Amino acid sequence: MPDLGASDARPSAAPLPTRTAGPIRRGAGLKQDGTTFGPAVGMRGVLAERVLAHVVDRGAARLSGELLDLALLAEFKYDEYGQFSPGMRLIESLSLCLAQFKGDDQEAVYRLVRDWPVFVSSAEMQHYIKTAHADHAKPILVREADRQAGICEDHIARIMGSKKFGDLGKKCLYLGLSDGSKIDDFRRFSLLRRGQVYSLHETAGRRKSRMLEKLARSIGSGPGSNTLRFEIVFLVDDFSASGLSYIHEKDGRFEGRIIEFVEQFDGAAEGGRAGPGPPEGGLGGMFAPSLLVVAPLYAATDAAADRTRKHASKMFEKRGIRLGAAVVHEMRAATLTSEGVMGAVEPILAASLDGAMPRGGHGKGGQQRPHLGFDKCGLLAVLSHNCPNNTLPIIRHESDDGPRTRALFPQRKRFGGG
Repeated sequence: MPDLGASDARPSAAPLPTRTAGPIRRGAGLKQDGTTFGPAVGMRGVLAERVLAHVVDRGAARLSGELLDLALLAEFKYDEYGQFSPGMRLIESLSLCLAQFKGDDQEAVYRLVRDWPVFVSSAEMQHYIKTAHADHAKPILVREADRQAGICEDHIARIMGSKKFGDLGKKCLYLGLSDGSKIDDFRRFSLLRRGQVYSLHETAGRRKSRMLEKLARSIGSGPGSNTLRFEIVFLVDDFSASGLSYIHEKDGRFEGRIIEFVEQFDGAAEGGRAGPGPPEGGLGGMFAPSLLVVAPLYAATDAAADRTRKHASKMFEKRGIRLGAAVVHEMRAATLTSEGVMGAVEPILAASLDGAMPRGGHGKGGQQRPHLGFDKCGLLAVLSHNCPNNTLPIIRHESDDGPRTRALFPQRKRFGGG
């Protein structure tokens, strides 16, 4: 049982109403006679909900109704969060988070964390991965094959049955930019050849020549062919809220994961100017001069997609490289600021992190208000495996240095820093 402090440290709540049919049930309803129905949760759930009743300043009748909603949220999605400590689940974590606040502040925070977070479950992420190629990459191939072959774009079946479309599909390279891209799952769901799908860190050194050899064999050319090049590159990743980790401009130079791709194949540092590149093919001779680069994301905010297009276009146009973007699930209403609900909540968020939030990692995003998360996104999104840095710190940041803070969905800390 967590230490909630002395009983006079916060408003106390009336005890839960007596239930005549045994323990509280998660996903249960309360009948007129006081009995419950639905799947039983056992003694652990009873204790967790009593802790919440002790922390939250509400009448018994109101709390009883809200416990049902919270139990359903927990069972349906939130208990799946992968960074809860052993024995911790949503209601336990919510109790510790709310215990930091009192009165009206507690009510405001409770409404915020109950009503606004967007939780992307592992099943939803798997769905995004499964549909990424069929619903987002393949239409790009259809348009590109139509552009090259001159077939009417309305004749989809004719385009997809053409040799041009078949060969173009083999001239696509898919690179996972991070572990979150789950590039192995992407390959299996998309039914792609192994020679087309890699993690970016796998493509160093000798593998580049082997990639072209595999391309030649798939097209039916001899291994000595030196004219085949990849024509489309898909840079696959899982999530972005600001777009800064993919590409941003600093002191006249471009940095980010997309620049890592350029440097990996070009062999020259990208300083905001076109690298040399051999005339027969851009980026180390691996790609056709009319290369199309597409940055598909399984999930992203509209701001991240716009920023990626803007900065990447600025960099690539100097090389004559075309840029495309595709987002499987675009989050248009996943930030506190976009919803217009900032109001009185921001001072509460700022006060809760006074002296407890490290600012070092937020400088890249021009961050002067760390209580809104990286790049002032005010993000309210949670991924089942971890919280993005752009998410509100009150939801994801815990600290034992200085004032101790408790988060609803604690973020996994990396070795060597937060």
